[in-house]
Amino acid sequence: MSHVRSIGCTTEALREQAQIWAEKLKLSLDNQSLPRLELSPLGLALCVPNCSPIRVDFQAVIHQRCRPGVKKTALLRACKLKPGMQVIDATAGWGRDAAVLASSGAAVLMLEREPVLAALLEDGLKRLHDTANMSLNLDLRCDDAHTYLTALTPEVYPDVIYLDPMHPVR
Repeated sequence: MSHVRSIGCTTEALREQAQIWAEKLKLSLDNQSLPRLELSPLGLALCVPNCSPIRVDFQAVIHQRCRPGVKKTALLRACKLKPGMQVIDATAGWGRDAAVLASSGAAVLMLEREPVLAALLEDGLKRLHDTANMSLNLDLRCDDAHTYLTALTPEVYPDVIYLDPMHPVR
């Protein structure tokens, strides 16, 4: 997502917040160029040509996961998580897997090295905490997984380090 060079806003009331994001991410303010981040009353979204705005929505993941009749996902079975376990999602991406892992009661640290995606995750977490009646133990660091993991001491190793390759070999 390093090709995102601007951020826009849908209302003048959000301009100050958009400016804060622009400075934090070193982006220009521009409501026209694509691809761009866009701040609206619904939150921060990625806008790309020929697509609806894409935003991180932890509530949707939780709702889908916690519906009656939904069986334990393969991800939870594979990780064998118990409440209170410490997990690092070293390739956080859009945060969907991290939300599923946290829904099991685990404390999940998402690592995302791409600043634009980390900003979308940060905004999704803020909206989750502001509006959800369900709390997830999710945290976020904008950091390179290799750098972060090699700096860990044995005393703070997590119970699980989750790596999800973006494009697995077929």
